[in-house]
Amino acid sequence: MALKNVKVTMSRLGVHTMEGNTTVYMPLANIEYMKLGKKKKTFHLDGKMVPDKKYFKGWILGSSYFVGVTADSYQIYDEDGNRTGTSSIEEFGEPIQANEDDFICLKGRIASLIGINGKCKESRALTNEEYESITKE
Repeated sequence: MALKNVKVTMSRLGVHTMEGNTTVYMPLANIEYMKLGKKKKTFHLDGKMVPDKKYFKGWILGSSYFVGVTADSYQIYDEDGNRTGTSSIEEFGEPIQANEDDFICLKGRIASLIGINGKCKESRALTNEEYESITKE
């Protein structure tokens, strides 16, 4: 099933403890599907609370998955919003392309194909021509 759009907002929650008050946020995903008749879904991702409203730095949208980019990791979710894996930005680098069932990251001259389970499917060094075409864009 193909995803049409994923919009994530942060729900603000106040937490009161004996030590004091603080604010935490829960990511709330609104998912739209391409298939006619499939209703939109809205739910909290992982039931996870984060201390910073800007915890997710960006999003990658594939046809059957979406990825929340944090400061140090990729949080990978399936089309129903279930987390399927996590990958390290430090290990694989910055995202450069989203495919149907995986995405490509680049670290230096090494391109890695990351599956929706968070595991590296394949990794290889780019040729000079490939690297130059990617870095020019």
